[in-house]
Amino acid sequence: MIGSDPETGEMPERVEDEVANLFHYLREIMELAGGTTDDIAHLSVSATDREYEKIVNVEWLKMFPNENDRPARHTSVKNLREGLRVQIEMTAVL
Repeated sequence: MIGSDPETGEMPERVEDEVANLFHYLREIMELAGGTTDDIAHLSVSATDREYEKIVNVEWLKMFPNENDRPARHTSVKNLREGLRVQIEMTAVL
């Protein structure tokens, strides 16, 4: 998934908005699939800068506040398509 604006499809200027959009899409996809974010088993987060992990953590804690009930997560620094700073791959079990 990429964090394009749900309304316009454009990539936001701020990485904070890009990451917030990603978590919006996680929630939306799970609802459309008939599940909830509780059904997410694993997230693979790719970022172009290790510093972006701090921004991901803000949304992560909003979505998964219970430290004893969170999906597994792996974050890596990678080169992404031009214009992307963060990308997420999700595995869920419904």
